[in-house]
Amino acid sequence: MNTTSISIYALTIVLAIFSCKGQRDEVSNNDTLIDTKLSFVKVPLSCKAGPALGCGTRAKPILKDLNESKYISSTWINHFGDIIAVNWYENATSEDRKSIINMVLAKHKIISSDLTAEEYNNQSNSFKNEDDWYQFDELYKLSEIEAGIMANNIINAIKDLINNADIEEKMHTEIKSLWVEMFKSANDISDIKDRNRLEEMEARVFEIGVKYLGRDIMPPIRIVYGN
Repeated sequence: MNTTSISIYALTIVLAIFSCKGQRDEVSNNDTLIDTKLSFVKVPLSCKAGPALGCGTRAKPILKDLNESKYISSTWINHFGDIIAVNWYENATSEDRKSIINMVLAKHKIISSDLTAEEYNNQSNSFKNEDDWYQFDELYKLSEIEAGIMANNIINAIKDLINNADIEEKMHTEIKSLWVEMFKSANDISDIKDRNRLEEMEARVFEIGVKYLGRDIMPPIRIVYGN
């Protein structure tokens, strides 16, 4: 690949990984939603990589911290990433519940907002469908979906260089596996944003491209993220 070709084919692949905007130190919770054993908290943990998808990596430390409370039996995040469900032990008072939710969300600089009675009823009905909710040990399922989207973004950026559907599918599978591995090893979103890790990902994606397309065809890969 000559200099001109490098200029033509240089790629910037922007990953849709964004931090929460409008962060604050204090959060609010609707008192009426903390009077039952099961409560719901509205949170901005959706993934910008795809529509209506929760971000497993961002949810991971929050569910982990909530699960460590002696008052909490279990927690879930919904598929959309905008609601956390908390199942409380019966000895948890209303003040305990509000305090724990406030403390954990403030620690991670997450803003919660109140649910209306109608929204609460809707979430209660949605909760009956287990496929729409993910516990801590199931967050990998959200990450696998996100990994597929990331692989799509990369493949689409170099699609004109791939003239074989079988090769495209193999590249997609291998690139997706890299993202699954990265998400699985991350403790929180800062690990995904780490420049060293992104550079390692760039190098590994590039080598996959070289494997299937050749070093003279595969362009350099630059993966960046937004805030």
